[in-house]
Amino acid sequence: MAADIPSIAVLPLENFSRNPEQEYFADGMADQLITNLAQTGALRVISRTSAMHYKGTKKSLFDIARELQVDKVVEGAATLTGSRVRITVQLIDARNDRHLWAESYERDLRDVVSLQNELALAIAAQIRQELAVRTAPVSRLRSDTTAAYFPIRPASTRYNDRRSCSCFGLRTPSQLERLL
Repeated sequence: MAADIPSIAVLPLENFSRNPEQEYFADGMADQLITNLAQTGALRVISRTSAMHYKGTKKSLFDIARELQVDKVVEGAATLTGSRVRITVQLIDARNDRHLWAESYERDLRDVVSLQNELALAIAAQIRQELAVRTAPVSRLRSDTTAAYFPIRPASTRYNDRRSCSCFGLRTPSQLERLL
């Protein structure tokens, strides 16, 4: 594993609803998170298949991270109550068991797939920001707007990366600054 490429595992979310019929939501949420984070080119994301082996485990976070050979771990829980859902997630530095970021999201449950996508995008964006990871090239992003691309990239690379300028038909970083 290259030292300069951060690695992360998204562990299966716990189903705090305790209703076995709700497992699909927690598993789908973790799967969507893995998918969104995997689109970050400079981040090594452990596969869902490998991460699912730790569903319900009592192993320590340190042991799980060592076995998966990752630096960071995302863990959390999903709670479905009536027409409401709450997702809690934490980004943890596995080397010292320190929380780097944590958030709770609560929404109305209308369209499960849209809700999972919305939350996974928000969570992945926060994790990328916390890790200050350069994201995938513009051509891999789903949006055609520069506004969707540039807030994700760290400020230190925004204006110095000439390839970013050329992607938008610009020749210099100063032209890019004027566009923004």
